[in-house]
Amino acid sequence: MNFDFSKLRQRDIALIVLVLVVIAAAVWYFYMYRPTLDRVSLLENDVMRLQLEVTRGEAAERNLPTLREEVEMLEQERLEFLSELPLESDVAGLLEQVRVSAEAAGLVLNQMSQGSITESIADLRPVAFDFVTSGNYIQTMEFLRALEDLQRYAKIRQVGLSAGSAPGVEDPVLDSNFALTFYVYTGADPGGVAQ
Repeated sequence: MNFDFSKLRQRDIALIVLVLVVIAAAVWYFYMYRPTLDRVSLLENDVMRLQLEVTRGEAAERNLPTLREEVEMLEQERLEFLSELPLESDVAGLLEQVRVSAEAAGLVLNQMSQGSITESIADLRPVAFDFVTSGNYIQTMEFLRALEDLQRYAKIRQVGLSAGSAPGVEDPVLDSNFALTFYVYTGADPGGVAQ
C-alpha cells in the first residue's frame, strides 16, 4: 500500500495534526506533567518535614547548655548517692548494726539467715537477710524504727508479727520476722567522695 500525502485534503491534514497534538498532549500530561506534580508535592512535604526538624533541632540546640548542666548535676547526685552506700565488704558491719539495734531496743535476736533475692541493679548488689526476734510491742516497734533509719541502703521487704498465746497478759511477747535487703556498692570508686 502506497500512501501519498499530496492526495490528502487540508481538512484531513488538520484532523491528523489535531489528533497528533492531542496524543502528544496526553503523553506529556501523563508522563511528564503528572509525575512532576507528584514529585513537587513530595518535595514540598519533605521540605515541611525538614523545616520542622530544623526547628526542633534549633530548640534542642538552645536547650543544650541547660541539659548539660542538668546531666552534670544528676551525675554528681548519683556519685554522692553511691558514696553513701556501704561497700560489698561492709556486709558484716551492717549485720552488726542490726544486732546492736535489736539489743538497744531490748529485743532478743533469735535467728539471722541470708535470704534470696533476684533483683538486678547496675553497680549494686542486693543482699537479703531474714531476722527472727522476740520482745514486747514497744521493743519491736523501736527495732522497726531503727531498721527504717537505714533507708539509704536498706529496704524492709516484709514484717511478720505473731503474739504469744498466754491468756491475760497485757503485753505479750511478739515473735517477729523481718526480711531486709541491703544494697551494697560493687562498682568502681564512685568519684572519690568519702564513705
